[in-house]
Amino acid sequence: ASWPVPASLAGRALLIAGTFDQDVEAVRRIRTAAVEVELIGCVAAGIHEFQARLGPLAEGVLAPAQWVNRDHPVDVGPTAATFARRFQARTGRIPDYPAAQAAAAGWLAAEATRGGLAANDVQRWRTTTLLGPFALDSSWRQTGYTPVVVQWRNGRLDPL
Repeated sequence: ASWPVPASLAGRALLIAGTFDQDVEAVRRIRTAAVEVELIGCVAAGIHEFQARLGPLAEGVLAPAQWVNRDHPVDVGPTAATFARRFQARTGRIPDYPAAQAAAAGWLAAEATRGGLAANDVQRWRTTTLLGPFALDSSWRQTGYTPVVVQWRNGRLDPL
């Protein structure tokens, strides 16, 4: 359904959180409207398909991301650069953070199994992966790393 972009959004910051397609459509409508929104952020903008769909309309859009390809030493699995190189060689695409998250989870599970770690051991485990530090809190949420903010600049997804 079509919806107008309200003039009251002019000069404002706007955060969009919908499905991937909803985010893309909302940014498209806002960018092509006669209303100048100061800043736009949305969850979908954290992956490369966002820019592939919007082209120049993606420029300047912010997003949260769980991973950007920053190389640092790791205890479990390959470094970010090695993962990115292997992923691109196999798929022909640059990996987005969901692929990095899935890969890191797999390497962590394999390492925990190889090491014979019980559930209590895993909950106390402190290590590093291509995502960065890994640690769990008492409710099993990953707390060891900090998500990053990224922005589309000159057709690239850059960390801020």
